[in-house]
Amino acid sequence: MKMQEVGGPAHDDAQVESLPQSVRLMMYVAGLLLAAFVIFVIVNQEGKSEAEKFREWVDSERQPEGDDHHMALRFVWDEEFNSQNPKMEPLPDGDLPAVQVIGVEVDGVAHAFTLNDKAKDQTTTIQTKIAGMPLAIIHNYVHKTTRVLTSSTGDVVPVKRGGLQDNFQFAVLHEGVRYVLDSDKIPLDDYRFEITSLAEWAKAHPDTLVHYTPNYELAE
Repeated sequence: MKMQEVGGPAHDDAQVESLPQSVRLMMYVAGLLLAAFVIFVIVNQEGKSEAEKFREWVDSERQPEGDDHHMALRFVWDEEFNSQNPKMEPLPDGDLPAVQVIGVEVDGVAHAFTLNDKAKDQTTTIQTKIAGMPLAIIHNYVHKTTRVLTSSTGDVVPVKRGGLQDNFQFAVLHEGVRYVLDSDKIPLDDYRFEITSLAEWAKAHPDTLVHYTPNYELAE
């Protein structure tokens, strides 16, 4: 039995040669146009400044797509949290400042993070560890929204600053997907917290450590 010869491309060439000359000419021109278009796209992209590329990226990320869960974004970020493992201090002697805090306790270890409603940033974002547990602490001053997120894997909660909606609500970025801060779709665990005055937190947790947000004394 004669084996079928393997040679697809040769057969294809023969088929092309059998086409009318006008059709072959059209195919040739189409190939040239496609090649020219590809070269144009590559050159055009390479000719863009980093600022232009960044603006295009921002514009492409403003509207939610795929698994995103947010409204239109005024600002788009892909940034680490502002505060990474912030300095914690013991309670001062004497009267405590009249300031609100986010209080978090893990295995008997208490930390308090001061809030500042007059801060320039609309949102406080902190990555920290308490008793070995990684925590991402987020507070949006405009909407008074607070989340404390944790993860059972890794030393850092895999979340970044993702952006700010037109209504100034904060959005987090987790594994390439953006979620508004109060979304119930963020695939991370919430951890319990308390918002209270530093004095009240200190009464219940006299050994607490405190992180003082810059200009915390301006808070009411």
